[in-house]
Amino acid sequence: VGTHVEIPADFPKERVLNAAGGYITPGFIDIHRHGDWQAFGNGDDQLLNRQGLTTVVNGNCGLSVAPAGEKFEKEIAGFLSSVTGDSRNRGTEIMSTMSSYMSALEKERRSVNTGMLAGNGTIRAGVKGYASGKLSKEEVHQVWDAVEESLTAGVLGISLGIAYAPEFEYDRDGLVEALQPLKGTDIPVTVHIRNEGDGILLALQEVISVAEELKIPLHVSHLKCIGKKNWGETPVRILQLFDQAATRGVKVDFDLYPYLT
Repeated sequence: VGTHVEIPADFPKERVLNAAGGYITPGFIDIHRHGDWQAFGNGDDQLLNRQGLTTVVNGNCGLSVAPAGEKFEKEIAGFLSSVTGDSRNRGTEIMSTMSSYMSALEKERRSVNTGMLAGNGTIRAGVKGYASGKLSKEEVHQVWDAVEESLTAGVLGISLGIAYAPEFEYDRDGLVEALQPLKGTDIPVTVHIRNEGDGILLALQEVISVAEELKIPLHVSHLKCIGKKNWGETPVRILQLFDQAATRGVKVDFDLYPYLT
């Protein structure tokens, strides 16, 4: 990069881009996407390229398309379709385990780097479907097996969507139990909290306490305060919660939407 760049005479002209009047930046990273299926067949590559994105992370909010197991695959695919789109007739076998999904993804020739999170909601649904109630001991062990299989397959972390079915069936202690395979590791949980409106402070205290007990990093997804009465003082108190957690040794951070209204 400079005021004058000498272009070799034999350099292909179609590879020269005149960026006058523009900006040259490092590649942008979008850590919160739901493009699990769009990652196939160059489905959203052009969209991402036009935004300057070179790395994306899918599988957020507990709503990853894998690992769905086998018993409830079709039910899970239907539930997720409004968020991740349909499976593009690729077959639910790609969803059954995270290793099968990641293996299929590795065969794609994408123009962006693609990371994946394992959705805690999908993991639970793969064990119990969308039925209410606490997990049995056997079901808890099945959840642990799915978490461990996903980690082995190469996911970056576990995403939670506690506001959504079936994860809202977990209470605070249930979340701690389900996430036991992460205990004492540097593997993060990324969380769509239980309430982003009037109950946001309690919702944040819940997930901070989960991360603190498990001694794992916490990332709060798309932090926001819904409702005008929660503007002003509430964000200050939120940041105080984060600062207090950090002083106790909890690794906690968050992301925001990149727009103002």
